[in-house]
Amino acid sequence: MQAEPGSSGAFGDSQEHCWRLVAFLEGNQAAGCTHGELEELMDTDGRELLRQMYQNHLELRAQREARLPAVIEGACRHIVKDRMDLTGARWGLEGAEAVLKLRVLRSNGDWNAYWRSIE
Repeated sequence: MQAEPGSSGAFGDSQEHCWRLVAFLEGNQAAGCTHGELEELMDTDGRELLRQMYQNHLELRAQREARLPAVIEGACRHIVKDRMDLTGARWGLEGAEAVLKLRVLRSNGDWNAYWRSIE
């Protein structure tokens, strides 16, 4: 599904620039251009499109990295704390590690595949 011109979001500017470039190349104006003129257009507009897309990539990456600590913390709470912090539970290192590995298998949906692999 392609976004329409004027789309908002991280890639809105890049999409608009791309649509303008495509519209020009598909239009009657491009048919009258010389090879050198088309090359120049692709050089300037194409470079601008790539710059915008790279900038959008950096912005999305920064947003993702800002959320990452919360995701890791939530996973640790789900996998480790909810099981290891039970009242009255005593865990040795080896037993705790075994239980956590099984909890990860279940959380990732790999429970059945794991048991089939050791049969």
